[in-house]
Amino acid sequence: KEAGFIFGVCIKGHLKFRINHRTHEVSENSIFTILPEQIFKVTENSDDLMIETLFLSTDYTLRFPLPKNFDLIKKIDQHPSQEITRETLHDILEIHSLITKHHNNENNPYRDLMTNGFIFALLTEIAYLYESSPIELPQ
Repeated sequence: KEAGFIFGVCIKGHLKFRINHRTHEVSENSIFTILPEQIFKVTENSDDLMIETLFLSTDYTLRFPLPKNFDLIKKIDQHPSQEITRETLHDILEIHSLITKHHNNENNPYRDLMTNGFIFALLTEIAYLYESSPIELPQ
């Protein structure tokens, strides 16, 4: 069992889940992030649920030069799901598609560099979405 981050985007439908005994929901045009070492359980989902997810191990994710922002981690922990615009949803899905495309292209000698670049772009976009969220952290 490997610890890591799960990033997801809800394209259609809705999903209700628990993280460490707290209930959260996502619906169309929402993202969610599950931090490493958290207890995650789906409790309900609609029949038309459509989500895209990406799992990144903790070791792999920490190789990127991401800002060491502990308030960001606290914000994700307290509010793992965020509503986003349709345009932002489209942007995230485009980056996700590029990650998949280049990761699966075993003939490209630059496959790892390209995949890492797109993953870094996705991580920074997700970080921006949480940082710019109007949700306040408890003091």
